[in-house]
Amino acid sequence: MSLVIFALVAKWYISPALDKRSMEDALVPLFLVHTLRYLPSSGFAPGPLDPEIPMEAMSQIAYGDVASALLALVAVLLLRLRWSGAIAVAWVVNILMSLDWLNATMLAASNELVTYRMGVNWYIIS
Repeated sequence: MSLVIFALVAKWYISPALDKRSMEDALVPLFLVHTLRYLPSSGFAPGPLDPEIPMEAMSQIAYGDVASALLALVAVLLLRLRWSGAIAVAWVVNILMSLDWLNATMLAASNELVTYRMGVNWYIIS
């Protein structure tokens, strides 16, 4: 049901608002959302995670999210500065963030991370 609601909100409100903007201006808020990808790094704080969790996998996921957030910020800055190659950079950043998401999904599945106590990180992994 949530997917349907979010799709309707996107169709009725977000898409019409973005259609009125230039490509650079429309991409900025979409990349800004990705600059907030910090939650998996909370796995390094003592307490919220099962001590038996494979930290190698959690580290890769967390560092991938930090790298994605930084890349998204670079894309935002270049788009706001109207740098001539900003759209190309945005494409590259989007592809890299998608690859990070696929990698994190494979790591979570192959390490069976949903079977561990993970605090709020469980919602991200599952």
